[in-house]
Amino acid sequence: NNLMNDTIWNPDLQVCVQACVFRPDPEACEADAMCNSTSLTTCETRCKYLYYTQPSCTMDSRCMWDGARLSCGGKCELYNSMTTCDFNPSCMWFNSMCTLRCSYSFVNVSSKPACNNTAVCNFNDATGVCDNVCSKVTGGEFQCAVTPYCVYNTASGTCNSDCPLLTSQALCEGRPSSCMWDSNAAACKKTCTRAESKTSCIMAVSYTHLTLPTKRIV
Repeated sequence: NNLMNDTIWNPDLQVCVQACVFRPDPEACEADAMCNSTSLTTCETRCKYLYYTQPSCTMDSRCMWDGARLSCGGKCELYNSMTTCDFNPSCMWFNSMCTLRCSYSFVNVSSKPACNNTAVCNFNDATGVCDNVCSKVTGGEFQCAVTPYCVYNTASGTCNSDCPLLTSQALCEGRPSSCMWDSNAAACKKTCTRAESKTSCIMAVSYTHLTLPTKRIV
């Protein structure tokens, strides 16, 4: 038993690591996928690693239950950076803030009008789900770049879905040069070589279970 409470078990790596509370520096905190920096001096363990059932998850005001992945995650509005926001597959970074993705914001047919009236969402009648979409984006490359999980194709002049919007492993692995499948999060993510920052690179390399070979940046 750890009487000092200075370490926590990482179920992804199957190793014992330093507890998040001992990582007060925001950069060091966010570089660990188990931790979330909630202020300049506070580092907390992510909900995913605290609770494993819906009742225990929803009892914590910082957490919400992801019914699609049957796991606990942090509430999007509590993430204060794009890196930590994007690491939660229920959230998206939009207009300089972390918010729920379309499928979690509009959850049934009655919300179809509200879904369709949102700039980055569109209701899929075939699946009955409100999806994040890039095809509605107008305004060229700049507007596409600031839209969650969209990438601009200069050859066709169109705004297309990037890796996080590819909902199956097959679709994800169909883009081996730009995407990789994270089996632990059941989500498609950008390859390591596309990491926007040192922190997002460390998180991608160290804390995901990849099904495709990737290059470690050193």
